[in-house]
Amino acid sequence: MITNLIIWLMRNTRFSIESRTKCVNALLVKLNFPCKDIIEVNSEEKIMVNGRQLDLEGARQLRESARAMLENSARKFVREQVAFKAITLGIHNGDTPEKLYFSRTALWFGQMEDELYHLLAQE
Repeated sequence: MITNLIIWLMRNTRFSIESRTKCVNALLVKLNFPCKDIIEVNSEEKIMVNGRQLDLEGARQLRESARAMLENSARKFVREQVAFKAITLGIHNGDTPEKLYFSRTALWFGQMEDELYHLLAQE
């Protein structure tokens, strides 16, 4: 009965962004959705993946993989093309807030990806 009431309220109520965020967060917590970072650096500057510290061999493989990704020419070309499309969408065709948000998100995603590869490559 409570579920049906919540669904009815959600369908018949106008939510602000803040209210939507609170509802989604509450739902994710209730469903035990993992709401924490997958890649972390602990207090001893050790890289943790999914809450556990990597062994020496796992850390070496991860570092080498990250370095290879940073040097991958196909990845660089794809990143440049995505950035070009994002700038074209956001600046030249940015006639709606959604286009601006999506283009900024694409650029942000690329920056975060690079930061994580540099972290994992231990550069």
